[in-house]
Amino acid sequence: MSVSALPVKTLSALCLLILPLSVYAPKGEVILLGLASVILLVLTARDRKLTGLFRSPLAIVLVLALFWSAASTLWAIVMRDALDTWTSITLLFAAIVVSVGAARQLNGEERQTVGKWAVWGLWAALALLAMELFLDMPLARIFRGYPGGLPYRPQTIFNASLGMVAIMLWPSVVWLWQQQNKITAGLTVLAAFIVIFQGEGDSAKLALAVTTAMFVLAQVAGKNGITVLAALIAIGVLIAPVLPLKVISQAQIETNFPSLKHSALHRIKIWEFTATNIADKPFTGWGLDSSRNIPGGNNTIKGSKILAETYMPLHPHNGVLQVWLELGAPGAAIFAALVLVCLFGLRDFARFNRAAATAALVGALTIVCLSFGIWQNWWIAVLGLMGLSTMLQTDDQEDDAKTMT
Repeated sequence: MSVSALPVKTLSALCLLILPLSVYAPKGEVILLGLASVILLVLTARDRKLTGLFRSPLAIVLVLALFWSAASTLWAIVMRDALDTWTSITLLFAAIVVSVGAARQLNGEERQTVGKWAVWGLWAALALLAMELFLDMPLARIFRGYPGGLPYRPQTIFNASLGMVAIMLWPSVVWLWQQQNKITAGLTVLAAFIVIFQGEGDSAKLALAVTTAMFVLAQVAGKNGITVLAALIAIGVLIAPVLPLKVISQAQIETNFPSLKHSALHRIKIWEFTATNIADKPFTGWGLDSSRNIPGGNNTIKGSKILAETYMPLHPHNGVLQVWLELGAPGAAIFAALVLVCLFGLRDFARFNRAAATAALVGALTIVCLSFGIWQNWWIAVLGLMGLSTMLQTDDQEDDAKTMT
């Protein structure tokens, strides 16, 4: 095996395993990313191409994020927790930069090879999820100790995987379409809709709807659509702390939408509480990983339909608000810059690839704003791996992958 083939094989294995691994062990994505980045780092050092890994806007923005988050540990509520979090995200950011940097050095034919394995990974994940959701979770009963039998079916354990499938669907569909497998591409879309809507993850269902709409809109809007979307995202990040207090407060939503799920009402109340605390420290924030220790966060919500719930269960369940809360306005600006760097990198993609990658990015933002804590190791790894996989599933009509980041 030639040395030059090893990065392709490493990245192919990575893209093959991302989605199937998420079905049973989403936290294993950290190990997957770590192993791949170490291999790629060694191979890149052997080829004397290390400096090329860090010559990208992505690397610059992530370094800025690390500097500001390190500074915020000085005023974090619990400094030790903040330092532990900073150490873990530093390692993850480095792994992402190394992996993306190595991917940028692949040519079009090599990206086609990696894209093929990413499609196989999507199909494997869909098959596993279909089996678990339609057949009373046969393997989950073994791996997670679920006793089986209706009516109790804790299918929420697959919510993360379903969300990842929703995000990664359209890049794989476009890859199939470009290989003239149009019927297979259509069947893949149908299978994804059936499986995701069989699950219980509302955020995954919303992400699938958003990515599908964005895939269509991005094709119509073309490159100009990227500029419009970038402006909307920048404005959204800027006004995020205002929305829970003025537009989507829990009291307003509870009045206007009385049948809304308890979990949704609770999430809106969390955002309202978060926005109130952002206003107390809008510039510095409360410090990295301070969400779980915000004063009053453990208090039980009163005077509402939401009973026996706290104001802050570990994190705000909204990545943008969490960045504002912990890192203040500078952190929010860096977060916006990170998204915009990725978004503007899509302008030089071929039309279908640009639409698919834009859909994946917006789908990821949808789940970022609804679900997991932004500093959870496995979630950072997942976002990095999904971005990498999306970049690799492009053709070489306009040297696509090398212009993304």
